[in-house]
Amino acid sequence: RELEQGLAQTAKRVETLQKERNEAGRKIEECETLLGREKKIEEGFAALTKTRREEAKWGEKAARFAELSRQRETHS
Repeated sequence: RELEQGLAQTAKRVETLQKERNEAGRKIEECETLLGREKKIEEGFAALTKTRREEAKWGEKAARFAELSRQRETHS
């Protein structure tokens, strides 16, 4: 009788541990998904920052060109 109770308790504990393992696995998958999304967001932000820097450089070049054009017209 005690042996049966012990086996039943062990079986219940094993079942509980399996549920906990499955839940932990699910949470790990969720974390990996979130980390993947975070990485994509970081890459997107880096690309946006790079694009903005490049646009700023082109803006500076356009402003210099416009200034040189005005100077050329003034001195002509």
